[in-house]
Amino acid sequence: MNNPLASRTHRIPLWLQIICAACLAVMFPGQWGSLLSERLPAFLRGLSFLHGGLPFLLLCGMRKLGYDRRALAGWTVICAGLCLASVWLLPPAGALLADPRTPRNLQHVFGMDGMKPQQWVDPGTYVFLWITALAVLIFVPAHSFLKNTAEPLPAH
Repeated sequence: MNNPLASRTHRIPLWLQIICAACLAVMFPGQWGSLLSERLPAFLRGLSFLHGGLPFLLLCGMRKLGYDRRALAGWTVICAGLCLASVWLLPPAGALLADPRTPRNLQHVFGMDGMKPQQWVDPGTYVFLWITALAVLIFVPAHSFLKNTAEPLPAH
């Protein structure tokens, strides 16, 4: 991929941190349904584990191409768009669907439990807080780390 911004925008996302937490036996409610569910085919469960190596592949690409400082803004906009699309277009947590293998609550926009939506705040407020938390707790620290440790994008 020769587009530096696109190759940098996906650095150290939430799913890598979730997989690392699973390896340390820190379990979050509803997080592991797709990975541990016996009702899903082994192929689909295995497909989720492919996400674990992707950040390392992207980091290798970043070492070759350099780190683009615009990645934080780019990923924050992409994240907000994906979260809002998940709220408006996809089934919520706990939805009864004809095919039980259909994913629900993608991007955790209805709460951390895939079986029922969160109840502690208004759904719109929750989505706003979720997007803000991702940006502040995941993207900004990853951006700061990469900005301070990686080579900057070479000027063209």
